[in-house]
Amino acid sequence: MKRTQLPLYSDTLFTYLATFLFAVCLFTYLDFPRWAVLSASAVCALALAVLVFLWLRGRLEAKYLLAKDEEVKNKLMLHLTLDKTENNKRLFSKLLKAEGTPAERKNGALFTEGNYIFLLFSMQPVSADEIAKLIKKETDGKKTVYCNALSPEAEKLCKEFSVEFVSGRDLYLRLKDQALLPKEYICPSIPKRTAREKISSFFRKSLAHPYFLAAAALLTFSFFTPYRLYYLIVGSLLLLLSLSLRLFGSRVKA
Repeated sequence: MKRTQLPLYSDTLFTYLATFLFAVCLFTYLDFPRWAVLSASAVCALALAVLVFLWLRGRLEAKYLLAKDEEVKNKLMLHLTLDKTENNKRLFSKLLKAEGTPAERKNGALFTEGNYIFLLFSMQPVSADEIAKLIKKETDGKKTVYCNALSPEAEKLCKEFSVEFVSGRDLYLRLKDQALLPKEYICPSIPKRTAREKISSFFRKSLAHPYFLAAAALLTFSFFTPYRLYYLIVGSLLLLLSLSLRLFGSRVKA
């Protein structure tokens, strides 16, 4: 199952149930027969759930793809920062060749079509001091910086001295288009959460407040609906859960 499908289905199901309960209360208040109340409520809930499903599907897919691209881009920038300079030069030589502008090594940079390309990958944005050192280098062509990001001062300096720069996101998209992204990245392994930690995240004190508000709302609604039993049972259970979390819940962050 794709990561986007779980919130999509859960939101759709929640929409259906919430609409169904609201419609049941509304149609019962209008003195409709029992069979008509249930049938009309189910149809209204299904119609709205389908609309919500179609609306959310495109939004969640786009959001997931953007988030996934950003995650891979960050891994790429960390990889380029930690990898050897020679490996980075080899990678971007392949990129330039694939884009139809083969490059050669010259003056510690990649040289292609009268343009010197300097690779300045670092954990922090490239500083103005680094750009100043680059400007001092004598070359017989234009200068371009490939980097993760530039500090505002460095970006201003580049514009003043006609030094072009390409940011990490643009480099990521170019490498992705040419299918040249590294197959393995240099990055620390992310520790996996244990089953106990995952379960504990559902029983933390911070959830007591929203559970209490939900319980209070359900118990209040029980005075205005003919189907009071459902609201009384669920509201009471949420109230007990809220009290239990407040007294015994952990402070583990989700």
